Amino acid sequence: MKSGLVLMALVVAGIAGAQEYRFPYESEADRAPKIKTTGNCLIHAGRVITVSGETLKDAEIQVADGKIVYLGAPRPFIKYAGPVIDASDQVVMPGIVDAHIHRGIDATNEGADAITIEVRIADMLDPDDVTWWQALASGETSGMALHGSANPIGGQSQVIKFKYKHSVKESMVADAPRMVKFALGENVTRASSSQPSTRFPATRMGQEAVYRRAFESAKTYMAGWDRWNRSDRKTPPPRKDLRLEALSDVLRRKIWVMCHSYRADEILMMARLSKEYGFKIGAMQHALEAYKVAPELAEMGVPVSMFQDNWSFKLEGYDAIPAGPAICYKAGVLTSINTDGTSGTTALIYDAARLVREGLTENEALRTVTLNPAKQMGIGHRVGSIEVGKDADLVFYSGHPFNANSKVNLTMIEGEVLFTRRDKFNIDGVVKPKLDYEAPDQAPFEPKAEGSKIALVGGMIFPVDRPMIESGTVLISEGKIESVMPGSTVPRGYERVNIKGKRVYPGFFDCSSLLGLSEISPVSVSLDVTDNGDFQPDLKAATAVQSESAHFGPAMCNGILTAVVRPAGGLVPGRAGIVNTWGWNTQLRTISSDFAMVVNVPSVGGFRGGPRKQACACMGLSIEDILDGVTEHDHEAEEAEFQKALQGPMAAPQNQETPNRRQQGEAPPNITGRMKQLEDYFQSVRDYIENRKKDPIKTPLSLQMEAMIPVVEGKTPILMRVRTSKSILTAIDFCKRNKLKGILSGAAEGWKVLPEIKKSGMPVLITPAGESPLDANSPVNSYDPYDSPYIMPTMLGRAGIKFAFQSEDNAMTMDMVVRAGMAQGYGLSNETAIRALTLNAAEILGLQDHLGSLTEGKDATLIVTNGDPLECKTSVQMVMLKGKQVEMVSKHTMLRDKYAARLK
Repeated sequence: MKSGLVLMALVVAGIAGAQEYRFPYESEADRAPKIKTTGNCLIHAGRVITVSGETLKDAEIQVADGKIVYLGAPRPFIKYAGPVIDASDQVVMPGIVDAHIHRGIDATNEGADAITIEVRIADMLDPDDVTWWQALASGETSGMALHGSANPIGGQSQVIKFKYKHSVKESMVADAPRMVKFALGENVTRASSSQPSTRFPATRMGQEAVYRRAFESAKTYMAGWDRWNRSDRKTPPPRKDLRLEALSDVLRRKIWVMCHSYRADEILMMARLSKEYGFKIGAMQHALEAYKVAPELAEMGVPVSMFQDNWSFKLEGYDAIPAGPAICYKAGVLTSINTDGTSGTTALIYDAARLVREGLTENEALRTVTLNPAKQMGIGHRVGSIEVGKDADLVFYSGHPFNANSKVNLTMIEGEVLFTRRDKFNIDGVVKPKLDYEAPDQAPFEPKAEGSKIALVGGMIFPVDRPMIESGTVLISEGKIESVMPGSTVPRGYERVNIKGKRVYPGFFDCSSLLGLSEISPVSVSLDVTDNGDFQPDLKAATAVQSESAHFGPAMCNGILTAVVRPAGGLVPGRAGIVNTWGWNTQLRTISSDFAMVVNVPSVGGFRGGPRKQACACMGLSIEDILDGVTEHDHEAEEAEFQKALQGPMAAPQNQETPNRRQQGEAPPNITGRMKQLEDYFQSVRDYIENRKKDPIKTPLSLQMEAMIPVVEGKTPILMRVRTSKSILTAIDFCKRNKLKGILSGAAEGWKVLPEIKKSGMPVLITPAGESPLDANSPVNSYDPYDSPYIMPTMLGRAGIKFAFQSEDNAMTMDMVVRAGMAQGYGLSNETAIRALTLNAAEILGLQDHLGSLTEGKDATLIVTNGDPLECKTSVQMVMLKGKQVEMVSKHTMLRDKYAARLK
């Protein structure tokens, strides 16, 4: 596969030279840094965030032999002879430290035995893996490469620096403590797997027994060696056992424990065990329920390294909350945020930024991805803050790293530049981010609006369909917007609500989600997304929505008030509906149960970003796999697609015959496979219509066929789920020939076929980049520019194509708005992003007469925020649905309030 990737780069380079490859691409030459320092340089920075001290303005950093030797005010009297980096318009901060990664590891798990502590990840490191370069592009400089979590005591981990294209020895942090991966819970028991393990242990009580038995064996082993060492040594020494040697080093505190965990009970069990046997826990990894036992962990001095926003991907993660890390931090627990990353660029810095709205200060939040994880990994003396004497592991941002429109420009490790940004899409400079961070007012805001006539007074109003009003009033009467005007004059009879210092926006849309259809992805009884069969057009997703799903509350509390819910699996899995994210029951939630027919366009080229390496099994299959009916990764199919990609740039499918060469709607003769099935099915619908007209007795009524009639007649939209450029072109051609009202959903490679999309007139629903865990934001192809996942909104906007956003998820709907905001760093204007979340979405869904803008006569479905909602630091503070204020309560807020109260 590595040889294939090299061949890929050569092929692309050849294409670029010989055939004028018309898309931006990324070769190894592009990844080579533009600045050479050899570990010695002088940096002029607009801002320096030290983390350990104050933020400095217009500061200077001098680096010698990879170390910081000067930090402070500029020294005009110093004439520096080495390389000088002008970052006077940028912000420099410590390199991000990721306490849990699986990047650049050729093998991860040893699942056959319960104890495999003798194996070492250091033997499987691959610094040539492009995922290390992607980490650098995300501002990450250090990480801990961990063994997998398939057994209670896994292999030894390795603290590394992301020295891409360097040797393994150079990449390893020599003076870092040795580490080992322990694991608890379902990953060990495999209870939710389709093939549960027969290996002991199969329960949490069995897991504790494994540890106790192992440690007692190690104690016996050490005692035997101690007796022999004290003896005259005339007898043969005890038998050397690598497994027991390593376990003994855990008890001697020479090896630190990093323990995969989720539930509060298992976290406490491991913490108590560490005190009983005296071993050192570097961090409880994941530890999503650690906030429930934060005081106990603080008392025992046990650190945690957590996800900030990832939840409900399994039963053990169902009680994870965004405030969890903040509660732990405030309790005095050494807390960090990690990615569990395998590939792609990460948005880890924005996970830290979100902690500000959970009550942490800017510097406390920054510590969760810098100094705190460095301490957990035993390298806090070298990295994690900008101080004289520490390694020059630095990342340069175009603005303050917490601002949504900032991005990484340069990353260096020990003074050597390893990443410099290349603007393949010509978008840099469109948006100028601020160098300073402005935290919004987090003071409690508890508005009361109980009448039928309400006036929201004194806030900034963003109608969307016309310019923003700096300070104005929104009049609401009987659930409708009566007036939007400047000033604070309120007619008699209106209940006045003071929102001075706040902002008012229309409610946001998620244009394709799994809300209410999927609760916990590995728990099959909680899923109502995928049915059997390829063609089930009469199925309605809206009828299966679980109104009390825990996912609705967080979505609503983050401004998503309207969502499309869709089925998955097969070629035509059924109909998508539109629902409110608040309502007493499914009937009252539902806006439309028959918005669009869903079609999963068969892939006709491209692949999902390269072969999937076996990761830590922390989450198993992705939710996209599970909900699309995938039971295991098809590596052979991925390899076949990879080999297709080696043949050159993705060309248009061979179905470009002009309409006059065949009958309207007739499939091209060369279409085969799954696409041929889809073509034949639509032809069977047309045949059914004709036969029913001719002889309804001989052609009996078919509910499946009847459901398709509005689709083929072009009355009901068809949601074409696509990914690659070829599948997009296939969908466009299919809709054009069949005169269908198409909407492209997904279209990750849409930037390669913008003219074709524009010509088709089809709107596009985009899943925004901005993920943090696992494979995060991976390009579709290895030769696509690293930032292509963030580029799509800007490119569509430039091309004049109407687009809106979708989550394609359940748990991550709550983060969709801030993820959309991250595209601002890649050329998307704030106004365009807001319009895509509101009026564009309403127009695509056919709801523009009622929703999408603050316009007289439309429903008063809106939100009030304490700042720009596209920024991670902003909170939604008031929600109104048709003029009724909705209580902002969710599973997350209830758990937050319950366990935060312990700290008082």
